[in-house]
Formats: sequence, structure tokens, C-alpha cells
Amino acid sequence: MLAEQIDPDSRWSPVTWTVFRFSALYFLLYVATSRMLGSLVRVPSWYRRAVTAALDPLVRFAGEQIFHAHVNSTLTGSTDRMYDRLQAFCLVAVALAGCALWCIVERPGRDDSLYRWVREVHVNQ
Repeated sequence: MLAEQIDPDSRWSPVTWTVFRFSALYFLLYVATSRMLGSLVRVPSWYRRAVTAALDPLVRFAGEQIFHAHVNSTLTGSTDRMYDRLQAFCLVAVALAGCALWCIVERPGRDDSLYRWVREVHVNQ
């Protein structure tokens, strides 16, 4: 089915757009900042250092100021550490802020190219 053949009345609702935007942002942030990216592709050491330098102050702030918890960033091989949970919380907060900004800047229905692409991929599977 071509994108032009999609029923114009089947547009995404604002809630669907918002959930899609949040999910896409969180997924991209999670993959880009967790060890998942390193298991998919070879990641240079400078990238890992930059991610750690960018996220560590945010995670420590959230742990100490919001949750009043001691934060230890020592790698143990487990993803069930307080640091990892706080990092996930920070990524959700950043994804929410990004989603809100995205919704303000680009209102649903203004540009249908992303909608058509997602529908095309979904329908052709």
C-alpha cells in the first residue's frame, strides 16, 4: 500500500502523536546512553567518556537532591544498580521535556511525512 493510498481520516490523534514522540525519544536516548549501543556497534572510547561526562552530573543531582540517595557509578556488570535506575529516571525526564518541546514546535498534522513513513513501514510488514 502506498502512502498516498492511506485513508486521510485515519490520522493519528494528538495522544498517539505524543506517545509516539515520547517513545521514540526515550528509546533513542536509552540506546545512545546505555551499554546497549556498545553491544550493537563498536563505540569509540571518547563517546563513552562524553556520555558519562554529560549524564553523571544529572544522575548524581537526581539521586542526591530528588531521591536523597547515595549514588555510586562503579560498574559491577549488573544493570540493577541505583545508578542505572536513576539514569533511567533522568532519561524519562529528558524524553518528557523533549516530547513537550517537540509537541509545541511541531503540531500534529502539520507535516505528514513522518506519519506516512510510519504507516508505510507498518502496512508493508
